Amino acid sequence: MTFRCPECGGKEYRPGPMGGASINVECRKCKSRFNVIFGDNERIDYCEPIERESEGGGHWPDFIFIKGESVLINHNATRSPGKVLMASSNGFSLLVAFDGIIANHAGMLPLLYDGTGTYRSIIDTSVCIKLERMQ
Repeated sequence: MTFRCPECGGKEYRPGPMGGASINVECRKCKSRFNVIFGDNERIDYCEPIERESEGGGHWPDFIFIKGESVLINHNATRSPGKVLMASSNGFSLLVAFDGIIANHAGMLPLLYDGTGTYRSIIDTSVCIKLERMQ
């Protein structure tokens, strides 16, 4: 998808939250954020500025995990190796598989990024999970 930042002309962006027909994007060059709807042939049908993180906008995931990636799942004092089975393109929702039990969940855990640097279980939102990339 071709997108030029309306603020600085930057060509690289980071995807953020998405819903319906729109996606939020952040320019990697100037950190401006926009809510965008893309039409046919990557044409931009709609583009509206939204708050940068420095202006009060939400925190987006630092890492965007991809399907098949090996991760360390951290919950309280428990750490378990796992694998990302499914991942949204913007990193906000994941399905991870792991051995053992984490927070009373066994085997798989659907997660949603909460905007604070952690993921929460979709099944039990009181469960906070930190994910790390396996080196």
